[in-house]
Amino acid sequence: MKKYWSLILAAGILMAQPVPSSAINLDFLPKLFKADKPQDAPEEEKTNKKYRIYLNTGGSVETKNYIIEGNQVRIFLGQGTITFNKSEVIKIEEIQNSEETKSVYTAPAGLRPLGEKTVPGQIADRPRPTDNRPPEEKDLNGNTRQYWQSRLAEDKKKLTEAKERYDKASGDWNRYNSILDSLTVSNSQNPSVSPYSLTQYQDLRGAARVAMDKATAEIDSINRDINENLPEEARRAGAPPGWIR
Repeated sequence: MKKYWSLILAAGILMAQPVPSSAINLDFLPKLFKADKPQDAPEEEKTNKKYRIYLNTGGSVETKNYIIEGNQVRIFLGQGTITFNKSEVIKIEEIQNSEETKSVYTAPAGLRPLGEKTVPGQIADRPRPTDNRPPEEKDLNGNTRQYWQSRLAEDKKKLTEAKERYDKASGDWNRYNSILDSLTVSNSQNPSVSPYSLTQYQDLRGAARVAMDKATAEIDSINRDINENLPEEARRAGAPPGWIR
């Protein structure tokens, strides 16, 4: 506003006092009307230079113009302007030629990712994500909990199958035994029952008894493996007791 009042005053003086045109110096008018440079415009000294801006995401942006305003970095590109928080920028380098760079800005140590290299022209190494899980525990033979759990599960499966065989054999024995009891009574009252029928059912009942005894032996053996042999084997291998429960 002050500039405009100065203009009006100057014009009034010229109009009030006639002065030869050759004596009038109007050089001040362009300076008076010269617009202020926008605050967010790129700095003129950067227009003929090229910069590489490294981001903490691992990428980089090349530009001819940028400005740093408070906690923000504004980057001017041909397609428009992008803005990053200052904490997202690792460093800014001027690209002097294809081989050399000049460091212009480097983020404070607290804002740089761990493992950053300070060699000019190289982006910082990003730390690789690490697995925070503790290493899997193993026994003296290199076996894990899963190994012993699978051994135990296999024995329990065998035990279930042996019990099913015993139950079937026991059912057969009871059925054939009932038939033989009825045939014995019938034979005493009715001699028409053949000895062959009695022998046949006696053999079937005997086979059922053999199957029952075999299943019983298997059940006993598997129980010993589960309750005695497997725990002892695991103990000698240095496996924790909880791995076979």
